[in-house]
Amino acid sequence: MSSSKRAKPAPAPDPRELLTAWVAPESGRPELWVVAAWVVFGVFVAEILVLGARPGGVLPVWIFVEGRLLVGLAALVVLIIGLVRALRRPPFLRRRRLTAIVALVLVLGVANAPFPYPSSYERNHS
Repeated sequence: MSSSKRAKPAPAPDPRELLTAWVAPESGRPELWVVAAWVVFGVFVAEILVLGARPGGVLPVWIFVEGRLLVGLAALVVLIIGLVRALRRPPFLRRRRLTAIVALVLVLGVANAPFPYPSSYERNHS
């Protein structure tokens, strides 16, 4: 006689433990692509501040025409490198990686969005 026992189903894991394992904490130095992501984000913020200040001259025109495109391309390159590196070194998402990815996606979404040139003559009546 053989008696077969049914295996008890495993208890459902706690969602908080899953999230903690999914977004793993980090210690030590950040990865190089994460640092590059924050540099790209900083340049993007500086460009937006310069355009918002409306100083006039050649720099805002260059930023509006070329600078936004270059920062967007840099963000795309760093994002691709970062995703490849994250896939090769599990866990995929870590806190530093997640914030860097969000910053790069923000740059990609806003850098090349169409908006009018903020002219320094906007406040003057013609």
